[in-house]
Amino acid sequence: MKKNLTTCVCALALVGGLLVGCVSAAPSIASYTSLDAYPKADMSNYACAAGYDKEYQFRNMTVAEVAAEMDKGSTFVVYTGFNKCPWCNAMLNMLNDVALSRGIEIAYIDTRANPSWKSNMDIGDYDLLVERFGDAIPEDDDGRKHLYVPHCFFVKNGQLVHDHSGTVPSQAGPNDPLSEEEINEYTATINSYIDDMLR
Repeated sequence: MKKNLTTCVCALALVGGLLVGCVSAAPSIASYTSLDAYPKADMSNYACAAGYDKEYQFRNMTVAEVAAEMDKGSTFVVYTGFNKCPWCNAMLNMLNDVALSRGIEIAYIDTRANPSWKSNMDIGDYDLLVERFGDAIPEDDDGRKHLYVPHCFFVKNGQLVHDHSGTVPSQAGPNDPLSEEEINEYTATINSYIDDMLR
């Protein structure tokens, strides 16, 4: 009886080990770069912040600071946008929910941080932004690289690996409410990019 019990325990341990080996582990957050050195961004001036009771996970960074982190081989997410942008307001809380669920903070380049900036192309070091993220920035009708927001850039070991603009393709206007299915689509997309960054 003891021999049969030992055999059963060994067989279960073997099967359990095989099953565990078949399940892919979630990517480790340890490879995500800490952004604690940068000041916490105040997102309360976004309209979508009204009634949203979760803490925002954004750190203010300049284009030059983002480029310096890339030069160090950092892995992190960059969000570009501003508080009066309707599409940014449509997207911000969903992005923050993902950041909270993953335990990460996101670099925030406020494209209206300076009152003199009337266009996303007016931001400080815009040419440097285009140099680093140009492949993901579309050209306007005049053939210039034109940053449209909201735009997120996913950086792995200092290199751009993914980008995402707006919310989901099915949202016709920024004030159109998103269905649960659309929110899940956005969340799954952003999570897949973060998973890829952390692998």
